[in-house]
Amino acid sequence: MHIKPSELIALKEDTVKRAIDTIGNRIDQLGLAEKSVQQYGRAGADYEILIQLPGVDDPARVKELIGTAAVLEITDVKDGPSPTRDAALAQHGGVLPLGSRLAKDAAARRR
Repeated sequence: MHIKPSELIALKEDTVKRAIDTIGNRIDQLGLAEKSVQQYGRAGADYEILIQLPGVDDPARVKELIGTAAVLEITDVKDGPSPTRDAALAQHGGVLPLGSRLAKDAAARRR
């Protein structure tokens, strides 16, 4: 598979933007008033991300927070949605089939 140079540049830029957004979201958990997360260096070159966190006294904690791997889980949904947990269990005689589990719907998880 061959990718056009312009597409490769766009892909790199999108990847860096997503990384900056992800790092920014993770740093927001620290509750800092002033933070800066931005692309550093020339466009088209090797991209770097510059992170400035004035007043942080535990850089190891920040590195751990930033370096935490994200997990994407894809689940095959068989039944549902059900209005309650008990209703979901009742569909299977009160016992879930082996290897299955109950999951909240996506809208409920965002609340």
